[in-house]
Amino acid sequence: MEQNNNSAGLLDRLRGKVRLRANPAIITIFGDTVLPHGGEIWLGSLIALAAPLGIAPRLVRTGVYRLSQQGWLTSRKQGRRAYYTIAEQSMDKFAEATRRFYAMENAPWDGEWRLVQLPSDISASRRHALVRELGWLGFGQIGPALYAHPTETTATIARTLARHKLSDRAFVFRAHLAEFVSGEHVHRVAKQAWNLSALKQDYERFIAAFSPIGETLADGAPICEEDAYALRILLMLEHRRILLKDPVLPAALLPEDWLGPAALELTANIYRRIVPAADRFLLSNLETWSGSVPPPPPEYWQRFGGLKAA
Repeated sequence: MEQNNNSAGLLDRLRGKVRLRANPAIITIFGDTVLPHGGEIWLGSLIALAAPLGIAPRLVRTGVYRLSQQGWLTSRKQGRRAYYTIAEQSMDKFAEATRRFYAMENAPWDGEWRLVQLPSDISASRRHALVRELGWLGFGQIGPALYAHPTETTATIARTLARHKLSDRAFVFRAHLAEFVSGEHVHRVAKQAWNLSALKQDYERFIAAFSPIGETLADGAPICEEDAYALRILLMLEHRRILLKDPVLPAALLPEDWLGPAALELTANIYRRIVPAADRFLLSNLETWSGSVPPPPPEYWQRFGGLKAA
């Protein structure tokens, strides 16, 4: 019982360290736990899943309304009950996020750079929307309208441009650096284009916040299902927040003391340990339109290198 109290106390302190806002938390609940089970949820179930995080029902209702207005979610009604699911136009974003957020290894680097040159005559609002999404994919700005990434796939870039109706307006290149460009210069550009100094501080805070509970769980401390679910969402909320800024550059482009791999290992270790209990809490609260909850697809069990069923 003492160990259980220890893990609960650490979780309480963790809540004070994580920047918790309703809309990102709702997106994380959908992407991490609802989507693998069909992607649809009754609003009352969503309120129950948000409760362990301290998110009030009013904020959940406001959040799903705003996310629906922004095109992230869509809803349908059965009597007086509203059921929410991820909007079709956002499914590609969730799929790309899933690929990034649960990967244990970086994509191999072939030495080429993927470059996207934006057209000069698009509106400021369209440019801002596309640049924001390129940033989510890990692109950094290396020129006035030129964005670069070393490993992102051409298919993902094509889908992104298509969503913004700019497939035939932007230029996309794959290029090698000239031989006379020094590695030192490349490191300077990478540090500026992706603000690696600020990102390193984010990783330092992440490791400081989650290491104590990771150590407690590694020592065999039990954790109740509700707390496991809350910890899972808090963990993925912070992991997601950082990875949306982290380009996940190849090791050759990063400082020697880079903390990304250590943070990823910490995330994976905690996630693997809490998934069984967190899944039990999810399934006991998840109500769908049909009443049945689909099992997760095989790729769900490959998250972070492999999970065990509850």
